[in-house]
Amino acid sequence: MFGVSCAAIAFAGVWGVSESKSEELANNDLLMENVEALTRGEIDDANDESECKKQGDIWGRASICADGGIETVTCSKKGEIRVLGITLFGSYENGKTYIIGWERYTCDSNKGSCCVKQGVFVNEHKI
Repeated sequence: MFGVSCAAIAFAGVWGVSESKSEELANNDLLMENVEALTRGEIDDANDESECKKQGDIWGRASICADGGIETVTCSKKGEIRVLGITLFGSYENGKTYIIGWERYTCDSNKGSCCVKQGVFVNEHKI
């Protein structure tokens, strides 16, 4: 259940931040594949233990979306917004409101998997 919720939040966050590109995102097959992979907890490309460890990731564990949410923030300084106490930089316009999705990932035991993602993320960027 958390995986589906986090994937929905991730998609909503991408949609909210990129309103002007919504049509482009809707047609992006890669984005949809990533959302589907997130719901399964399969977010890595490591094919085996040696590749996983070579990348500095954790073998025998899988990245799982533990929770997430949506924050509504208003830009008070051009080019930056604050989400969860962290300043994000980008093409934010002063006075404009943005909807930002966030997700928190943990590594859980999962034989044959590679945990490549843990911590809090906004639009696939760790914060």
